[in-house]
Amino acid sequence: MHRIVYSLILILPAAIAADRRPGTVDDLAAEGARLYSAGAFAPAADRFRAALAALPPAPAAASERAAILANLAAIRRDSGDYQEAEHLSRESLRYIVAAHGEQSARYAIGLGILASIHSNRANYWLAEERIDRALAIGRDTLDASSREYANLLTIRAEIIWRRHGCRKAMRPFREALEAVEHIPDAGPVELARARQNTAVACLNCGHLESALRYADSAVTALPAEAQSSYIGLSARNSQLSILVRMAALDRAAALAEPLLADARRCHADQPLLAAVLGNVAEIHEIRHEYAAAATLLEEALHIHERTLGTAHPKVAGALIDYARVLRKLQQTEEAQSLEIRARAIAQTLH
Repeated sequence: MHRIVYSLILILPAAIAADRRPGTVDDLAAEGARLYSAGAFAPAADRFRAALAALPPAPAAASERAAILANLAAIRRDSGDYQEAEHLSRESLRYIVAAHGEQSARYAIGLGILASIHSNRANYWLAEERIDRALAIGRDTLDASSREYANLLTIRAEIIWRRHGCRKAMRPFREALEAVEHIPDAGPVELARARQNTAVACLNCGHLESALRYADSAVTALPAEAQSSYIGLSARNSQLSILVRMAALDRAAALAEPLLADARRCHADQPLLAAVLGNVAEIHEIRHEYAAAATLLEEALHIHERTLGTAHPKVAGALIDYARVLRKLQQTEEAQSLEIRARAIAQTLH
């Protein structure tokens, strides 16, 4: 069974730019946004927290407070801390309502972040309801060629994919990619992110040649300094996953070692590292190197448990992957225990 990487990159830009004023808060938030786009989540969060602390006490500066909280929510989402991300997102929305109302562009953007968090927590019905409402507001309040609107389309595609399957999501993903390509000042990171998302969708639909083409174009779109960023590592991991699926093991193995080293260095103990570990483990498994595969899969499982909780669907998948390799090592009793845990998680989802 080939491992499929479920890692769509859904970063929304800082919303405070429209109300920019000179001063410490704006400088800290701008630096936080720059670090966030580069995938440096911890220092980005530090800058946003410093910006939040520099604001006058609530309820003053509701608009700026809402934007900073929204960015902190997105950082926690991309770091795998979905519970804290949802708390921050809801707090941000309260300030958005106070400052701009529920029919504003800001509210649509904030609601999109909340929808993506619901999706990552496997609450797909609520996620779809949120993103449909966000897009309904966004069609009236956002420019169709804006990156904010393109991001909402990306979130919608991701939710459709998770809830209804990849075939229904292919057109939405291509629509999102076209929207990004029509952003007048779209940068290499934005283009790479959109191509990476489309590559993942193609991979899950079995369109391997198209998937590899999109993944390769995502990686080549990025400058050298961005290759170890969150989006750079995600695109490289998609390349690896696709090559394994295509049984191009020599090229996959050549990519695996530097990719895993960069992921450990830049995103230790995060879901992205778990995804890389799973793909590298699959190469070892195909080559009958079961002990090496088991070590990597055990590490990936522990990361998923720490970041997602013990009852998340990805934890169930990680348990099954690890159990399968343990059976090949004749560790049947431990494998059975993991399989029982996986079935228990699956039962809670139905």
